Amino acid sequence: SSGHVIAGLAPSSAFALEVDGHAVTRHTRLGWVAAYETSGGKGQIVLHQFPLNGLLALFTVALWGLYLLGFGGSERLSEMTGRRHRRTPATTAEDEDDDDTDTPLTTGAN
Repeated sequence: SSGHVIAGLAPSSAFALEVDGHAVTRHTRLGWVAAYETSGGKGQIVLHQFPLNGLLALFTVALWGLYLLGFGGSERLSEMTGRRHRRTPATTAEDEDDDDTDTPLTTGAN
């Protein structure tokens, strides 16, 4: 049976309706909505443009992640979630001098 297909996808020019393997002519309704008139059959809406908007969004989120990690965002995030970093005690010069590997061993008999 014939019918109308209305697809509110943006950008509408990037999508097409194919019925039984053939492209259907697109009309515009309401200024931006894609509308198709079909004579029936098995149809599918196909994207004919590389999804640059999705890649741009992913790139933007990755940049924000790098920004937050670079400026102490991980510490702020752990404070917000209630997690605390374990602090290791700082070593002092005296602690490093306790290593007796450089001192030769002596025996009691001289």
